[in-house]
Amino acid sequence: MLLFLYGCSSTRLAPVPLAAMVLLPPQDIAGPLLLKRKVIMQAAVGEMQFLMVARFDTERLNLVALLPSGQPLLTLNYDGLELVQQSNAPVEIPGRDILAIIQFANWPEESIRRHYRSAEGWILELEANSRILSTPGGVFLKIDRQGEELIVDNFAHNYRVLV
Repeated sequence: MLLFLYGCSSTRLAPVPLAAMVLLPPQDIAGPLLLKRKVIMQAAVGEMQFLMVARFDTERLNLVALLPSGQPLLTLNYDGLELVQQSNAPVEIPGRDILAIIQFANWPEESIRRHYRSAEGWILELEANSRILSTPGGVFLKIDRQGEELIVDNFAHNYRVLV
């Protein structure tokens, strides 16, 4: 979920103080996950489409974002200790946040609850087809599953991603 139209606007539920999402350990994933998805990023300044290919297992997380032409835009590799990002984009891409959002959407509830603790200011609402991450200041991130489609509303950075 490429988020480089990071500061664009969308409907905001409440002002949200910026907080850093957590990178979750690869070993917390329930089992190997292979994703190949078309991604549409919507923000006030426009829309961008790309293809995301990711392989996640208990030892390493690998993600590649490709432009429609097939040109690599972003590569992320995370082993649980170090995140390595390679970008061919003319603007800075927040790879850490991209990976953290994907993990928040796909990791088991137990892992989410263990790493996003209320003692650190996080408020979680986890349901079968919806996950909401909030702070006392308001909704930070909302993820809805509608069949195979994933809708990510990032209220902290004002954009929507359709996967």
